[in-house]
Amino acid sequence: MPCLQTHLLYEALNIAFAKSRVYFKHNQHLDPSERRFWQLTEPQHACALALSSSHGYKLVAYILQHFADRVHVEDVVFKCNVQCWHYTVSVITFSPQFYVSRLVELAGRFCIRIDSTPRVWHDVYLSSFIDSLALNNVTEHYGPIANFTDSHFTIFLSDVTDRRAIDRVTATLYESNNICGSMKVVRHDGTFRFIGLNSIRRPISKETFTFLHDLKVETLHMLSWAMCHHEPEPTVDFDIFYRNRPDMNYLKDFRCDLQIYSEVVVLMLKRYKIANLRMSNVRLPDYRQSVEDKIKSVRSAIDNLCNQIQQYDGNIYIDCITYQSVKNNWRTAVEMVKVELSDYQVSQGRNADISFKSERNFGTKHLVVEVVFYDQGYYRSRGAPYQIRVRRKPDKHY
Repeated sequence: MPCLQTHLLYEALNIAFAKSRVYFKHNQHLDPSERRFWQLTEPQHACALALSSSHGYKLVAYILQHFADRVHVEDVVFKCNVQCWHYTVSVITFSPQFYVSRLVELAGRFCIRIDSTPRVWHDVYLSSFIDSLALNNVTEHYGPIANFTDSHFTIFLSDVTDRRAIDRVTATLYESNNICGSMKVVRHDGTFRFIGLNSIRRPISKETFTFLHDLKVETLHMLSWAMCHHEPEPTVDFDIFYRNRPDMNYLKDFRCDLQIYSEVVVLMLKRYKIANLRMSNVRLPDYRQSVEDKIKSVRSAIDNLCNQIQQYDGNIYIDCITYQSVKNNWRTAVEMVKVELSDYQVSQGRNADISFKSERNFGTKHLVVEVVFYDQGYYRSRGAPYQIRVRRKPDKHY
């Protein structure tokens, strides 16, 4: 084992999971008891492998980061599943008797979906999973997608002495026509350890976030809009916390994947101090100017955002993208932009668009920028707007 090359171990896992997905795809009607990847589905075996050697630990960790990213808690058993066709297959499980804390935390950081859970999590090792969600930058959905009758559910870490704040927030979320679903994790005193909001429908207004007013929440996640991909994604053009400010003495982690204008982000950075802040879908408008003036406006907005990030007192990650249309003289515009944005990395994958990327790092402060220019006439003649045709998920930086 000491001479084993780790990268070969990872390659073997990649092959094994690829073949397993093919097998389950062609055997879609297997009984649930037969949907087992291997004996690691027994908690004691997963722990034995992880503790057997450094290679064993790396193997389990690699699986949790890259494959077993669907979490399902049944009774007190913590299951890490892999998506195979229209169902999930159990790969690694933990229990109150058999678990490795660091691996449970790793599952919290890299899980893409939390399918379903019991309403009470008294076990200490499950609490460590919740704590690690604050560092999760990849989750796409909280709660069972198919369960529309219980789209806003609450997990209790212990018996709660005061439920008034919980009941108020829950009622407000159910009354909202905008927020599609949520997961809330509550401490014994009624404060919120974690709140994760699923996608938010149009139209987004200040009233959408009234439930946040004076809310005692430590970690707040707002996921991107993924319900209707055929429509333009709504863009937030106001300060989310203005008039609906949560208790800033509690809020330590804020992840916002909603599409939001950079000038709003700059305003929020000036107003609030949150220890860990992540905004992965920041946008600049398509300026109605000449190409030369568009470039100046983009540079000015990016510089303003960058300056504010450097002044921010906390850890911060911002991913900003802008799509700038070019109405006439496409080839001339391309040459001009290449010269003016020569300090960016250029990528031209199509004949009718060109992309410029840049990363700026200041210690624990990070800004990722992508500026795209595209031929408006070319894409207009092909139906859907450019932003929908090339819609991408924000880059996931671990």
